[in-house]
Amino acid sequence: MCICQWTYEVCQTRKILFFNLSPKPKRKGLAKIIHFFFPRILTLCEKTKRTYTAKKYYSKKRNIVKEVTKKAIEKGISEDEINLWKKRLPEELVNAANRYEFNGAILSNGLLNPDYWIKSLEVSTSESNQRWTNMKSVLDVGYDLCVSNSIDFIVVYIPSPIQYNPRHHSPENVLVLAGVQIKNEWLTNQSQFQEKLNRWCKQKSIPCIDLTEPFRKAPNKDRLNYKLDSH
Repeated sequence: MCICQWTYEVCQTRKILFFNLSPKPKRKGLAKIIHFFFPRILTLCEKTKRTYTAKKYYSKKRNIVKEVTKKAIEKGISEDEINLWKKRLPEELVNAANRYEFNGAILSNGLLNPDYWIKSLEVSTSESNQRWTNMKSVLDVGYDLCVSNSIDFIVVYIPSPIQYNPRHHSPENVLVLAGVQIKNEWLTNQSQFQEKLNRWCKQKSIPCIDLTEPFRKAPNKDRLNYKLDSH
């Protein structure tokens, strides 16, 4: 089994874990009866319902600036910070986000969660440390399952462009424009997250392939990821 770890995995890990390796949907009444006799028909009905719900959601008019401003006020962010964030936003990306053609979180994080890369890479807060502990627990479960079933287990670390591409640190970069905090030292140093992941792998005698240095040496770094999406 190959486990690929991206830069943002720590912040994506839940603060509270609920282990259920084989979750089963709870069906009642008619749905339970149909699933017993005609599972395929029920699956198609559920798919149709999800498609209808998605179309209904994306047909709504959206004002991402208004949405984010409301959340910022609820978080106690000052009016000056909100106005500064609004002025920095590229109009074409705001319009694209309103049409659901661009990931609005890339813009909103600059105001609502500007230090999320710091939390991920430096694991510097009690919250991010708790998330790392939980993430390590998930890795432990995966490793133990592989060992018990005689399956090889390796880990691959995939860096974010902010760790290998200077272009993502430029003032014109959308993350910088939106207000996300990015440190130049990340272009050359190894992050605490990488150190923790490598340490875990060594404790388990697991191969850990870190792609950071190969990506830093790549001649055309812009081809390693999407222009507006770090994946």
